[in-house]
Amino acid sequence: MIQLFYSDKSTVEKSQSFWNASVKVSTCLNETARLSVFRGCLKGKTGENRWMYSPINEFETLRRGVHNQFICHTPLQMIERLKNAKREKGISIEVWADLVLSLCDAAQCTDPQMRYLYFLAGLQSKEWKAALSTSMVSTIPQAVTLLLYKSMLFPNEDDAEFADEAKVKPVPENAMVQQMMTMMQQTQNPLVQQPKQLARSPWSPRRVEHTAAVHDAYFLTFRW
Repeated sequence: MIQLFYSDKSTVEKSQSFWNASVKVSTCLNETARLSVFRGCLKGKTGENRWMYSPINEFETLRRGVHNQFICHTPLQMIERLKNAKREKGISIEVWADLVLSLCDAAQCTDPQMRYLYFLAGLQSKEWKAALSTSMVSTIPQAVTLLLYKSMLFPNEDDAEFADEAKVKPVPENAMVQQMMTMMQQTQNPLVQQPKQLARSPWSPRRVEHTAAVHDAYFLTFRW
């Protein structure tokens, strides 16, 4: 089963997993159909802009583009993604912390206080920020442990804090692509599974196989 690919929020691990899944289930299709399947799963401003402004007429061009933009990054590119990282609505403090720490690892940002500043910058929750500002925490693990202690795994969401996300209108999906995706999903075993939530006390960051990177709105300069 191919899950939707949210290009603005994707990590390296998720990008690699999505690409492997899309290649496997579309192998029997011609190039036009393979591109259509990928396009039907593509969501997010980053991917939409790249698809719109770069000529993608064959699957090999698509492969190089996905690899360069979402899977293989330099530390400087990862820093740009880190600067633009924003927690989206509905994301828990644990998931947000894991994403930021993974991106910091990829960007070779090892200073605990710098990591914490990036973590705060993209938090998008006045409630969480207020709780942290009155405490003595200075690292991401300390912040997560404090919020969990206060039973604040999720904040009271304020729509005003996500105003920029609300302005982005979803792109209508092509009916033919949806039909092809449905048929393939019925004949394929799920290739991507949601990781189970792990109960941890005190909190410690999850370790992943691949270096992960969070979403970015930064428009990379290389071409597909």
